[in-house]
Amino acid sequence: MKLPVLISVPHGGFQVPEEVAPLVQIGKGEIYEDTDPFARQIFNLEEDVAAYVDFAYARTFVDVNRAPNDIAPENPDGAVKSHTRVGLPIYQKELPSGVISQLLLRYHTPYHEQLTRAMNEHDIQLALDCHTMNPVGPLYAPDPGQKRPLICLSNTDGATASMETLSYLADCMARAFKVPRTTVLLNQPFKGGYIIKKGSAEGTPWVQVEINRSLYMERLDYGTDGPPVNSARIRELNWQWKRALIQFFKGSLQKNDSDREEAYS
Repeated sequence: MKLPVLISVPHGGFQVPEEVAPLVQIGKGEIYEDTDPFARQIFNLEEDVAAYVDFAYARTFVDVNRAPNDIAPENPDGAVKSHTRVGLPIYQKELPSGVISQLLLRYHTPYHEQLTRAMNEHDIQLALDCHTMNPVGPLYAPDPGQKRPLICLSNTDGATASMETLSYLADCMARAFKVPRTTVLLNQPFKGGYIIKKGSAEGTPWVQVEINRSLYMERLDYGTDGPPVNSARIRELNWQWKRALIQFFKGSLQKNDSDREEAYS
């Protein structure tokens, strides 16, 4: 029995679209820093939920959590960007409008089509857009320079899901991740992005989930081979994420592991 959940992971990919590869002037380390490292491994419950959708390309080049008309130069951190979140210019020169249109058509539109298809094909009771966040807010963020909580859950101040749903999910995550409930904040520093706003318009509750990278990164630096990480910790976080959702739908974490596994086998 699978959980009636749709999981979206829009910022966990690292690939560079072929349309812009010759123009990119930042290195792998800067791309890693601009994305959500290991989000696809932490949040991937493809075998356990009704639908799982993720994005293989780096948000640096196409950000599916931005509206398609929200682009550079008006917004350097839009759906197609000009700068990374820490303010580095991405390209050797400004992208032609035709390339921007192609990026949106080839990458942005299909991601949202996948989400719509998943919502239509399954009985989704809760949709979750999942991210990881820097421990301190970067330049292009709602909280530049500010220390962040361990977990942030967002519903656009009640617009995309009820506050009761958000608060209960926060309780479940605090218990499953074994962190103080006071370190799980609601709509702080994030209130929710384009994906949950667009998805909730159809009536299904959507919540944006952010976990702090300090929960799994050994050092908060980014080498050319990617960020250093404890693989065992990634697996643990993935299991804790599963436990949180099981508790949300089925009750107490006090049930033993075999009972939970039998219920969702």
